[in-house]
Amino acid sequence: MGENHFSTWAVAIYGVVLMMAGIVYYILVRILVNNDVNNNRLAKAIGRNKKGILSVIIYFIAIPLAFVHSYIACNLYILVALIWLIPDNRIEKEIKSDNKNTITDILLFRMLYQIVQ
Repeated sequence: MGENHFSTWAVAIYGVVLMMAGIVYYILVRILVNNDVNNNRLAKAIGRNKKGILSVIIYFIAIPLAFVHSYIACNLYILVALIWLIPDNRIEKEIKSDNKNTITDILLFRMLYQIVQ
């Protein structure tokens, strides 16, 4: 976007890329939760995935706003980044709440925790 001086199309396409990344993240979380059928601890730790859904919604709103004013869309992109800077301790709390962790649980939780961070 720097070379194009925040032109409308550059900002809008950047938003599309960000939105697609958010959608893929949401799909990844759903797949991990659905594959853990014997143990619903991961689903309980993830909850409703409000951050992931909110991110995609903000990106979806920001893309058409790029055609109104590109700086509005950029500020919304920054807002999503700031939302994800807030630590998410749900998975950590779930791991610490139960001492009967299996190796699979620990590896799955750690993998998802690294993705979320």
